[in-house]
Amino acid sequence: MRHTLGDVEKMVGVRISVIKEWEREMPIVRPRRDKAGRMVYSDRDIRILRRLKYLLYDRRLSLKEARIRLSLEFSTENQDPRAQIALIRQDLIEVYEMVKNMGNSNTPSNS
Repeated sequence: MRHTLGDVEKMVGVRISVIKEWEREMPIVRPRRDKAGRMVYSDRDIRILRRLKYLLYDRRLSLKEARIRLSLEFSTENQDPRAQIALIRQDLIEVYEMVKNMGNSNTPSNS
């Protein structure tokens, strides 16, 4: 399916200017022009942009770190599923550790 820039803005939840900046920084996002000359984004582009938003906003990675992570994740898209599972597993472990640490920081101290 193909999505316009306005659709992408709503689907990803960031402003168009942010999407355009991410396009410049992330060569794996490759919108195409339709016959009318509008930029259209594939479902894959949407997945990448949503993942980028998560890495930048939720995981607080730098743009450079997120670019490296996405390159690894999406370059293995059609390769060994075990490599993809390993990346997902690592993300889950990191999220688990974050949640665990949040629980520890909310525990009242005995003073």
